Amino acid sequence: MVQALVNNALVILSDQTVNDIHNAYQKVILQKKEVAFNLFTLSSYNNQLENFHSDVIAALLDPKGLHNRNKAFLFYFNRYLKTHFGADIEHNNYRNSEVVREKGLLDIWVYDNTSKHCIIIENKINNATDQENQIDNYANYAKSKGYKIDAIVYLSLDGNSIAPTNILSSITYNIGAFTDNKTDLIGGWLEPSIITKWLDFDSSTLVNQYIKLLKHIGNNNMDTEVMNKLYSFLSTDNGIEKLNTLNHLNNNMPAFRANNFVQAFKNNHAPFNKIFKYQPNWKLLQNLRFKDSDYKLGVQFNIDGSVKLTFSSVGGVDILLDILKAITLDTEFKLSDVHERCYNKHFNIGEGYASMIEVDDALNKFVENFLSRFDEHITQNK
Repeated sequence: MVQALVNNALVILSDQTVNDIHNAYQKVILQKKEVAFNLFTLSSYNNQLENFHSDVIAALLDPKGLHNRNKAFLFYFNRYLKTHFGADIEHNNYRNSEVVREKGLLDIWVYDNTSKHCIIIENKINNATDQENQIDNYANYAKSKGYKIDAIVYLSLDGNSIAPTNILSSITYNIGAFTDNKTDLIGGWLEPSIITKWLDFDSSTLVNQYIKLLKHIGNNNMDTEVMNKLYSFLSTDNGIEKLNTLNHLNNNMPAFRANNFVQAFKNNHAPFNKIFKYQPNWKLLQNLRFKDSDYKLGVQFNIDGSVKLTFSSVGGVDILLDILKAITLDTEFKLSDVHERCYNKHFNIGEGYASMIEVDDALNKFVENFLSRFDEHITQNK
């Protein structure tokens, strides 16, 4: 039965779809870490409001904005629409442009009173619902004021939302704020804007922080994409059964590793006199009394592949430190919470170890060295 489960697990782990899901999710985790710390994510308030993203984008596009960079951001935005989406936009038509918010219900309106050209931007980054005939109504409003519409930008977080219009589809561009490629708002507009010599430090810093925010919330969306891939995989024949197999084996892995540890030291664990199974994944080397104190060495194997080694004594942490100094291993351990009254050493994947095998090999070598030095110290000081 166990062999059948293992064989099934090996087949699953070699499946390319499973590997693709794993790699995609690891990429999401890494990208989240890279952009997690920024000014906007420190607060859960402003960046969740529907108007927040529109306010930021409009402020950047506005030639009269507080950034004092004139038409720099607008120039790069127009070039972005023209280069990546083929929009028929001439920057000369926006020499005297203005940018307004919520004008005639338009989310962001970029217009030039001299050339009578304009761009309409509808922000759906926070997944606001569409009103009936929303885009067509926007277009009719702009036309009623005598403007030629060069582009309608329908902006969503991932670019998968489609503007609800058929009449104006030829000039409507469904754009993602962050899709992890050079055609999204970040790669096509914001990032090129901040590498130009036109920008000062304050403007570049603000834009960079906003980029991090978009990537942060965009990666939350990518979590959903990964889940969709997993959903599709689990919907195949025996998909859920396969997942249950992996879960079962994975949940039993710490106990399996703990048993391997016992096998490695069952015949040689002096100066301790006994190996005790405290929990399936947690072994204790114990029954050692030295200089009126009892000592234990705990080895705890965790589901994330890590191991915690715990050196404890009823005599308290001071006597433990004396022992560790005497066997010259005091720099290898760290004092735990003062209430636990013990010293710990951690072996974690990614911190010098690439796998559980490397972790366990390092653990065994360390414990072997620890036991040898401790036993020698006891022998010399009886």
